[in-house]
Amino acid sequence: MKKTLKFSLVMAMGMMAMSPATAWAEDVATLNVSGHTVSYDNLVTAVHAASIESNAENPATVTVLADVSSTENGQYFLQVPSGVVTLDLNGHTLSMTSNQSVLAVTGGDLTIVDNSANKTGKLYGNYCALDFQMGKLTVCGGTYEGNYSLSAATWGIPKPGAIALRGGTFIYRPNSIGAIGVKTYQWDVLDLDGYALMDIDTHEIVELHNGDGSYLEKSVKVVSVDDPEISFPASVTVGGKTTKCSIKAAFAAAAAGTAESPATITLLEDYINTVDPYNSFVTVESGSVIILDLNDHTFGATKTGYTISVKGGDLTIVDNGTNKTGKVTNDRVTPVHYETGSLAIYGGTYEGKSHGLYMPGYDMYGHELEVVPGSVVLRGGTFIKGQYESSIQVPYFTSSHWEILDMEGCKFVDANTGEGVVINEDASTVSQSVKVVRQTPTGVSDINAVNASKAVKTIENGQLVITKDGKRYNAAGQLMK
Repeated sequence: MKKTLKFSLVMAMGMMAMSPATAWAEDVATLNVSGHTVSYDNLVTAVHAASIESNAENPATVTVLADVSSTENGQYFLQVPSGVVTLDLNGHTLSMTSNQSVLAVTGGDLTIVDNSANKTGKLYGNYCALDFQMGKLTVCGGTYEGNYSLSAATWGIPKPGAIALRGGTFIYRPNSIGAIGVKTYQWDVLDLDGYALMDIDTHEIVELHNGDGSYLEKSVKVVSVDDPEISFPASVTVGGKTTKCSIKAAFAAAAAGTAESPATITLLEDYINTVDPYNSFVTVESGSVIILDLNDHTFGATKTGYTISVKGGDLTIVDNGTNKTGKVTNDRVTPVHYETGSLAIYGGTYEGKSHGLYMPGYDMYGHELEVVPGSVVLRGGTFIKGQYESSIQVPYFTSSHWEILDMEGCKFVDANTGEGVVINEDASTVSQSVKVVRQTPTGVSDINAVNASKAVKTIENGQLVITKDGKRYNAAGQLMK
């Protein structure tokens, strides 16, 4: 009975919209709740009714029938403070010239779609097009453009994943702050699972980073990672699920990799980051177990000190490409920076401005960090001498720490002459380009050649496999079938 009475209110509001004074006004929207549809000649009234009449069991759909413009003053033109509402732009434009925001979510659950054939639905605001305060927002279509401020903004402090982007185009205008703005650098509030942001001019995938800016100063389109026309630089496999994405997103997702189930990042094309002026482009933090497959491609950075940093996590780098041309580069310092944790390199070429591999072993106060013997495993790879006459840099306070390198069954050779290279105990650098090769050719394709009675590490289908005494174990030490 309560639902009937409440919907009667919706019907009454619809009838009020068609009172004699406005009987000839054009309908601008329809509202459907529980299978019942009411027409409205006032979009504000329709959206308001949808908010108060709907819930999770009885969601409402407002379908726009005509372009609607507002010149009234106020904080919002349209507002969804409660309820579960779907707004179908239906190819039409909602605009305003004086309100702060065209559409605001202030507590409800709003989904925006554009089910028109031409997909021309749009929100245009003189200040801000789409404003999120509290609740949940899912964008599946439409174009959003703010003349002065933003196309879309998050002004509150929402929970992670409160804003799901499943479509839509967000326009950046030079006189605006940005296309998308997220307060206090909380880009993790955006749920982009299975989707990515693409620059509408270059068609390149756009990275989002926490901590390096709260406004996206370029026009972007939300695209599915399954779109065959879209190029992604990487794929990441976590927990058996593989997703194509950006490099930054791949490492963020791979942080969930564990010893029982390592995450695998596979490069799908060459990628050089030229934007982020920060210490490290990607970092492998404590608790993460990641395998990076260069897959014949180049991964580099031009403005960060390090392309990859290992700070407590477990990183294995391989090159499963046909031609073995995978490479990690850096134009400022070094491509791979090891501090703590575990690093294993089985292939690839490493070339930086200063070094190919850098293991500082000290903090900013000059105190040595704890390094564990064998924490850096070299079973392959070529390390190129940098501008400062070094291919590999090791800790150099108080004593040499070459013992952190596990090179059992392998040795350094000069990358140019093929001659063996001997590392002096008191040396802190390798002052020539070197390549890691097997000490004794075995005629087998395993990535390392050690005594069969000892543990042998191999990479099979991108996974770390440990063979000992005829038995095979995964990275967690569990017996494999």
